[in-house]
Amino acid sequence: MGCSTTRRLVPPRKISLGIPTYSGFWRPDFDEDEGARVLGQEIHYSAARDWLDETGADLQWSAEQGVSFAFGERAGVFEWLFLEDRRSLVEKLRLLDAFPGLRGISVWVLGAEDPGTWDVLRDRFGG
Repeated sequence: MGCSTTRRLVPPRKISLGIPTYSGFWRPDFDEDEGARVLGQEIHYSAARDWLDETGADLQWSAEQGVSFAFGERAGVFEWLFLEDRRSLVEKLRLLDAFPGLRGISVWVLGAEDPGTWDVLRDRFGG
């Protein structure tokens, strides 16, 4: 028995582009067993906006990643935020143009999103 070199491709119409609506929040931590480490968690858009207000961090745009980010300090500890919002959604939806024929999108998780994402989705898909 040999190894087959035949490529099996998934038709684009069977692929759904996964899009997150939660933001990523990263902070340092210390554990007695594991030592120093960085913890990441998903946070809702409203919590991310509260963090920005609390820390006074400046939101910046990463064209390479297609997402806004900021770092701020609380109690002498630096924390990082990667904000999924209306602007980052527009960037992700450009992938549908770059890869025509995809089934559509799958969004994870409803309820965590920037309220402005609904306008973007209505503009793009109607409804």
